[in-house]
Amino acid sequence: MDTNPVKALQRVHLEPPPPRGIPRTEFNAILAHVRSSRDRLLYRMLFELGLRISEALGIRVEDIDLTKDDEHVRVLGKGNRIRTLLLDDPSLVKELRAHIRRNGYKYGLIFRAAKNGTGNAMRYQSVHEL
Repeated sequence: MDTNPVKALQRVHLEPPPPRGIPRTEFNAILAHVRSSRDRLLYRMLFELGLRISEALGIRVEDIDLTKDDEHVRVLGKGNRIRTLLLDDPSLVKELRAHIRRNGYKYGLIFRAAKNGTGNAMRYQSVHEL
């Protein structure tokens, strides 16, 4: 063949997929049924910061800086990359401070298992079940 017939074809352009998140109203309706303050904070951090479950479960007290007007958290993300996320929602910062204070955490994981009072890391499966 002297010419390539494929060059005469136009490319197919697909629409980008719609966002997979849920609207805030639906999230708030779900959150209204969560009784545990730990679980509420976990869900809020997943929703507000766009964290993966594994990132949220790996957050340690040492990764959080609650300095006034510079509140942020460092998470170990995909590919062992450290991401710094600003905590710009005052109510989320207040809830995070209260969680740390209420549980007396000085170091270690923020989200700990309550089962049997061990205080070990929560498992992905436990969050999925919740």
